Amino acid sequence: MPEDAATPAGAHGGQEATGQPDGGARWEAVLDELEAELTVAAAPQAGDAGRQAVAAWTAPRDLGPIPPGLVRRATRLAAAQQEAITALRAQVRANRKQSSYLEAVPQAAGRDISVYLDVNG
Repeated sequence: MPEDAATPAGAHGGQEATGQPDGGARWEAVLDELEAELTVAAAPQAGDAGRQAVAAWTAPRDLGPIPPGLVRRATRLAAAQQEAITALRAQVRANRKQSSYLEAVPQAAGRDISVYLDVNG
């Protein structure tokens, strides 16, 4: 069985030792959702709609502590999220830089005015 696999549902009769409903399945569902949203948000074609959907995510209430068998998976997910954040910030910086270049180009007042952009120097 993989190290990140949750305890089978029947192992504790569907309940943890505390008598509360098994949170492992709920945690797995949350991690699945976060991994899927990370994939969407980090995709180059995600665009604003994909990123807004991720931004609208809210943490579930009463989830309880993460089961020990899912800690490594959650840690890897958190690291991947941080990498995606770093990459997105770099993209934002690059976009701002490109935008500043475009803003430096004078606007033509009429259609008969030629505007040349020196791309070599």
